[in-house]
Amino acid sequence: MPDAETTEKLTKLYQSIDLSQADRETKRRLLQLGMLKVTQKDAIQATHQMTPDSIGMLMASLIERVTKPGGFGVFLVPKALFQSKETAGLVEWIQSVAYMQGLINLPEELFANPTGAKSLLLLQRQGGTSHQAGKVLLGSFPSVKNRPEFIAFIREIDNWVAQYLAPAK
Repeated sequence: MPDAETTEKLTKLYQSIDLSQADRETKRRLLQLGMLKVTQKDAIQATHQMTPDSIGMLMASLIERVTKPGGFGVFLVPKALFQSKETAGLVEWIQSVAYMQGLINLPEELFANPTGAKSLLLLQRQGGTSHQAGKVLLGSFPSVKNRPEFIAFIREIDNWVAQYLAPAK
C-alpha cells in the first residue's frame, strides 16, 4: 500500500481529472496507456502480458456504466489479491475509506499465464450519497469471443447498477 504522502498526492491528481466530457475513445486510450506504463514499470514478462487494447476496452465499457461524479474508482488488481496474507490489512483500509461494490474477474483468455490474471475492483468513496450496495457485484467476464454471453453479462452489470447503486430515495 502507498504511504500517506503518496496517497495524498494521488488523491489530488485523481480529483483534478475530469473525464465527464471525454468520449469513449479518449477514455480507452487513457486506460491503454496506463496499462502499458504499469506493464513496463512492473517488468512483466512478455508471455504474461495481456493485450492493453482489450483490457482498455473492457475497463472503458465498465467505467461508462458505473462512474458517477464524486466517488467511484475502478482498479485493475491481481485476481488473487484477496488470497494473500495482507488481505486483512487491505480490507480494513478499504472499509475505512470506501465501500467495496464489486470485484469482476477479466476473461482468462487475456492472460498467457493464469498467475498474471487480473480483476476489476470497484470501490465507492464513503460520504455524500454513497452507500454500500445491498449485493456486491461479483462475477467473471465471459470470453470476448462469445458475444452473446458477453453482452448478457454487460446487461447483468447494467441491471445491478440500476438496482443496487441507484441513489436512495
